[in-house]
Amino acid sequence: MAKGKGQSSNPPQAAREMWRWTEEMDFVMLSQFTEEQNKGHRQSGSWLPVAYANVVSALRSAGVLDVTKQHVKNRMKTCNAKFAEAYDLFNSLSGFAWNEMTRMFEAEEEVWEDFIRDKPQAAKWKNLQIRHYDLLRGLFATDRASGRKAATGRQEHSSYDKEPIDLNDVREDTSMNEQRDTQVDDHPNSTPNVESYSPTNAPTPQSTGTSASRGTKRKAPMIDLVETQMEKMIAGIGLVAEALSKGNDISEKLQNVAERQASINERQLTMAERQVVAIEKRNELYHDQLTVLRHSRPRIYTEADVWGLLTEINVMEPYRMQCYEYLCSNEQKKRLLFGVPPHLRMQTLFQMMSEANLNK
Repeated sequence: MAKGKGQSSNPPQAAREMWRWTEEMDFVMLSQFTEEQNKGHRQSGSWLPVAYANVVSALRSAGVLDVTKQHVKNRMKTCNAKFAEAYDLFNSLSGFAWNEMTRMFEAEEEVWEDFIRDKPQAAKWKNLQIRHYDLLRGLFATDRASGRKAATGRQEHSSYDKEPIDLNDVREDTSMNEQRDTQVDDHPNSTPNVESYSPTNAPTPQSTGTSASRGTKRKAPMIDLVETQMEKMIAGIGLVAEALSKGNDISEKLQNVAERQASINERQLTMAERQVVAIEKRNELYHDQLTVLRHSRPRIYTEADVWGLLTEINVMEPYRMQCYEYLCSNEQKKRLLFGVPPHLRMQTLFQMMSEANLNK
């Protein structure tokens, strides 16, 4: 049946598949991207196709069978955006420390109050967990740091773009030679035609002297041209040296960042050790409380315990059953017998039976 004008061959919007990423899926994806980064499958901040293929394969192995490369790309953009918001707020911020166990940034209450007063948008992070922050930091922190520094470098070196210098490009020398040849050819005192040196047109001594003078004059603009090109090369080398110097400054700043990160890690380790000590003390307290409960609760002796005790103290067979029935029917006497030392139990039992006139 032919479709009407208003009908469309596309599926309705409600029938489209709705994707929901779980924490486990994020962990598999970010862990695999970390492995791909360590393998060198990321160049200049961009992932190679083999990296995406391996991530999709890892997710499918984890049970996400219908995942595609586009799903992974979209999710990485979302994760990067969320990480960037937290990273830009707390990176190298004094007074705050990342807690791997709670997955939150922690600080003293006064520090939080001052920080939120200065940046109200940070209030939500006080009680909000950041899942997989360590994996995200390993993947995106360097990009954010280098991105900001690259932008600063472009502003500082904007004047260099007017005259780019490529030390590996031989075209600079070629253009210089072409310019020199052009200037020599256009000079009003250019080299005479070859025909002027024919025997019929041999130069006179006077014309020879004039020619030598013209040759000297021709060398002057050539020397000036070479000196100009040398000055440009020296200036270019100076710019390269300055860029290298600033690169060293960037390296020192990165080293300072790494040292601050190491300091933060040490503080986190100290906090973790304190938490472990607190947990151990709590476990000891629970153990002591359990021991007190066990000692405070009266022990219940079963019939099997009574029979075992009578056998242990060697009660003769004709009287063992009588003693067993007596003790099982009298809980107080039973507990009394079990409470005395083992070497006094026979004497205590004999006294009990005598009082009860059960020995007759």
